[in-house]
Amino acid sequence: MTLLVGVCAVAGKEAIDLTTNPQNHAGFHLYKKIGFEHIGDREITVGNGIQRTEHEMRYRFIKPV
Repeated sequence: MTLLVGVCAVAGKEAIDLTTNPQNHAGFHLYKKIGFEHIGDREITVGNGIQRTEHEMRYRFIKPV
């Protein structure tokens, strides 16, 4: 993940967005430790039309003022 952040920084990206399962506590805390912010939750549809809630996270290279 840190490699991805580095590559995106060099490429001049403004942010990286991702979603993670709320039950993935280890992943959620790892993303927060790296610098991702929890920006909300959203409903997604997965296989067989099953809906579930995912945490939306964002790593911002340019911090809002």
